[in-house]
Amino acid sequence: SSLTERVTEIGAPLLVTELKKLAAGTTMPQEQDHTQATFCKLLKKEDGIITHERSAEEIDRMIRAYTPWPGVRATFMLQDGSPQEVKIVDARVTKKSIPAGMIVYEGQNILFGTSTTALEIYTLQPATKSVLQAKDYIRGYKAVRLA
Repeated sequence: SSLTERVTEIGAPLLVTELKKLAAGTTMPQEQDHTQATFCKLLKKEDGIITHERSAEEIDRMIRAYTPWPGVRATFMLQDGSPQEVKIVDARVTKKSIPAGMIVYEGQNILFGTSTTALEIYTLQPATKSVLQAKDYIRGYKAVRLA
């Protein structure tokens, strides 16, 4: 299960319990220790753009961190030479090796070559289109490499 699902399962009941305590006056809010706090810059859409120079592990982490926003995007070059922006919704690191930047179809799977190993793409969304499973994307598009 995803981190979001686990946090929701654990956090929702805890939040209800703590809100009841707060309303009853049996707990008091406590300011955080600002010396232990960390800062995250404001995310921009451009932060989710990937290239083949990144490792499969880094792209996998980006997908988990940037979903749903800003999302992870790449530009695929289609067989006819036209570029297509796609949002990668779900993927996993593999041990397979293909040239960086190349896109390979293996049956109903899409493999994308990174600077380390291949990334297997399970779910993606072409710009202005619906989210597609890899097998459905393969039926309609023939991407060959990253732009």
